[in-house]
Amino acid sequence: MKKSDIIIKIKDDHLDRYGTSPELVAVAPGRVNIIGEHTDYNDGFAMPIAINKYVFVSISLNSDYTLNAYSDEMKSKISVSINDITASESWHQYIIGAVNEIFKNYSIHHGIDISIYSNLLVGKGISSSAALEVALVNGILNLFNVNETDEKIIEICQKIDHEYVGIKSGILDQSASQLSKKNKILKIDFSKKSFIYIDLNFSDCSWVLIDSSIKRELASSKYHERVQECNKGLSLISKFLGEKIHFGDISADKLSILTDSDPISSNRIQHVIEENQRVIDMELAIGGNNLKKMGELLISSHNSLKDLYEVSCKEIDYLISISSDLEYWYGGRIMGGGFGGNTINLVKRGKEDEYFKFIKERYKNKFNLKANMYNIEFSNGVEIIR
Repeated sequence: MKKSDIIIKIKDDHLDRYGTSPELVAVAPGRVNIIGEHTDYNDGFAMPIAINKYVFVSISLNSDYTLNAYSDEMKSKISVSINDITASESWHQYIIGAVNEIFKNYSIHHGIDISIYSNLLVGKGISSSAALEVALVNGILNLFNVNETDEKIIEICQKIDHEYVGIKSGILDQSASQLSKKNKILKIDFSKKSFIYIDLNFSDCSWVLIDSSIKRELASSKYHERVQECNKGLSLISKFLGEKIHFGDISADKLSILTDSDPISSNRIQHVIEENQRVIDMELAIGGNNLKKMGELLISSHNSLKDLYEVSCKEIDYLISISSDLEYWYGGRIMGGGFGGNTINLVKRGKEDEYFKFIKERYKNKFNLKANMYNIEFSNGVEIIR
C-alpha cells in the first residue's frame, strides 16, 4: 500500500474508532545505517539514513481526559485516565512515555485519541520503535502548537527508551528518523551531538536488505552487556592513566593497557575505534563514487562486529560469506543491534533479483529458513500532515 493510501486509511479508521477525524497525521520513517554500528552510545560516528517504510500516528483531542490509543499492528488498545497513566503491555510504554514527558514538560493536560499504523517490520533492525517515538513526540507537540528543536525532540525520544522502555539506547535511530533528507546521508558525531549531510554521490548500485528470519531475541540483554563492557574498559583506562579519558582519546597504545587485564573490553573498544575510522573512510569513498572501497568497508565492519564486538550469528555470517562469491556484490554487513535481523548489502544495479534468488536457495538449503529481500529507497525524515 502506498504512503498516501495509508494516510487515507488511518484517517478513516480514526474517524470510525473515535467518532472524530484526526487533527493531524505524523509520519516517521525507519532507517538503515550505512556504517557506524554500536558507536552512538560510545560517542563515535555513524552514517544513517531514513528509508521509505514508516510509522503513521493520527491524533485528535477528546474531552474525556483520557488517553486512548490503538495499534493496528498489535490489534490492541490502551485507554487510561490522563491523571493516572499506567501501562500493562510493552508497546504501551512508548505511548505512556511520550504523553507523560510532553504533558509534564509543557504543562499540558488534555485527553487525546491516537491511532497507530506501520508498514515497518518489527524486530528487523530498521528501527520501528524509534520511528514510533519520533512520530508520537512530533505529533503531540504539533497538536498543542509547541515548537521545539530537533535536538530536544530526539532527547525526549531517548528518554522514552531509557526511563519507560528500559533500553539504554543511543540516539542514532531517532536522529535518522527526525533529521534525514531523501538525497543526503547523515554523518553524525555523537560526541559533539552534531551532524552534517553528505551528498548521495554513488550510482549504478542498489542497497538491499536481506532478512535472515532470525528474531533478535538476545539483542536487548546483549546490547546492555556491550554498553557496560565499553564503559568498563573506558573506566579502566582512565583509572590507569589517572585522568578521565573519552572514546575519542583512545589510541592504540592506550588500548594496549586493556589487552591483558580485560581482553573483552579491549575488543569492544577496538571495534569502536576502527568503526569510527570506517565512517570517515566511507565518507571519502562515497565522495569518490568508489563502490569497491565502499564494499570493502562494509565487509570490514561486519568482520569487526562478528569477531570483536560479537553481535553476529551463524546465519548472518553465512549470508555474508556466500555473497562474497558474487562479482556484482560489492559488500555487506549485519545491521542494527545484532543477533539476527537484516544484512545490508551494496549490489550492482539490475542484479537485485538475481542476488536474492542466489541467496534464497542456498539459505533455505543450509538452515531451512526463508530469507526475504527488501529493495530500499531513501526518504525524508518525519513529516506532519494537517
